[in-house]
Amino acid sequence: MVVGKMIKLHPRQQPPNSEAPTTAKQPYSINKLSARHTTKTNIIKHSYATFGIRLSDKMKKPQLIITYQQLTANPKLTNPIANTP
Repeated sequence: MVVGKMIKLHPRQQPPNSEAPTTAKQPYSINKLSARHTTKTNIIKHSYATFGIRLSDKMKKPQLIITYQQLTANPKLTNPIANTP
């Protein structure tokens, strides 16, 4: 039996709305996109934060990389999110 101090737990604050994109970011480079530690989820979240476009999570990583590069290459496809107060 382990006996220890009673810790008062504080209720967790609700995290900020994860659906809302943060400020626009710099696009990832090809090296960053193809790096092993860059996951599909990272690419999807970054494309939404940077371009305001949500990519499908059903795509495989090579498809995501190609689509992401097309977004960065064609400014007509992208719709940068304006910073709103």
